[in-house]
Amino acid sequence: MDVIQVSDISKSFSPPGEQHPFWALNNISFSLKQGDLLAIIGKNGSGKSTLLKILSEIYKPTSGKALIKGRVASVLDFGTGFHPDLTGRENIFFYGALTGFKHSELVSKFDEILDFSGLAAFIDTPLRNYSNGMFVRLAVSVILSLRYDVLILDEVIGAGDSEFRLKMSERLKSFSENGTTILIASHNMNELFNCNAVLWLEAGRMKRFGYDKNTLVEYMEETIGAYRQNLAAKESGNQVSIAKMGITYGGFKLNELWLSDKGQNPKSMFAYDEDIFLQVKATTLQPGASFPFQFGVFDSMSNLLFGTSYQLFNPDFKTKQVGDEISFTALFPKSLFNLGSYFINLYGLHDDGRFKDLGKNVAAFTIIAAEKTAFAPRGSFMPGVIRPFINWQITQ
Repeated sequence: MDVIQVSDISKSFSPPGEQHPFWALNNISFSLKQGDLLAIIGKNGSGKSTLLKILSEIYKPTSGKALIKGRVASVLDFGTGFHPDLTGRENIFFYGALTGFKHSELVSKFDEILDFSGLAAFIDTPLRNYSNGMFVRLAVSVILSLRYDVLILDEVIGAGDSEFRLKMSERLKSFSENGTTILIASHNMNELFNCNAVLWLEAGRMKRFGYDKNTLVEYMEETIGAYRQNLAAKESGNQVSIAKMGITYGGFKLNELWLSDKGQNPKSMFAYDEDIFLQVKATTLQPGASFPFQFGVFDSMSNLLFGTSYQLFNPDFKTKQVGDEISFTALFPKSLFNLGSYFINLYGLHDDGRFKDLGKNVAAFTIIAAEKTAFAPRGSFMPGVIRPFINWQITQ
């Protein structure tokens, strides 16, 4: 049974002073069945948010129509469906009433919503004082604690800490299995691999729609392919430089930092099957000092993957004299990172184990498919952040 039917929807905007309208959407048509979990993908400006606002009845289409059966809930821009002057507690009842729930139903679900959100300390604070992340947690907790027929989510599945994202992912999967139709727009491909349908928008037009996860792979191929071309052009023009740091901390001056291949050539783009070397040059400022720098490696969604420091693995290292320039090299082995973009933050390590932020995004790199194993529908992109080589064997 079709729960959502979108027929030839187009949407135009007329910017002030412009004679010709801007078409954010052009003739979009698709349908979804009960329990479908749809991933909506595309670059910024492709029309994802405009489509979701039309389905949420925030925008009216310029032409075409959308029919949705059942009770609908959406989490879009900050504050959509919620009132900034009301507290978190009041907004739970306000939003629930707007979407058709009785007061008694909301009372019975209140403790579950509060527990899911983790916002008990702020529940009687006006919404205008919430951060965007806090608002998303509240809104998501409301709609995932009540029973809706259709859920519409725009860039919210990455909200909150890892525990909250896990709860959200499990609840969405459970809802879909029990008949709720869910539409999710996101740039995080790892979060979309639970979806059974994919809509790919490009410049307001529907490039692809269907029940085939290979569409996610093909989108990653095109996206990473663009990274590859742009980065290759920069590197061929010697635009990848060694970062001059000049950071003084804990008896050292950090002079230079860069990522390289095994030939120590500065790079920012590496094939999946290529070793990556973090190169650091520092000058000692006092004798007997330990190397105090720690490096945190993050994915494109700002999730910390791991931290590493020379001193943690070599606790007996001490400087001998002032003025020595020492080079440190860390090896990130091939077949560790999945395809995508990553960055490194710099920290100072105290003797008592505490950290001090010394630099954001001091180095960044992109992992692409190896040239000899270019993207293919199977075996290229895989869910997850890391992608270690696992040796499988058949045993009798």
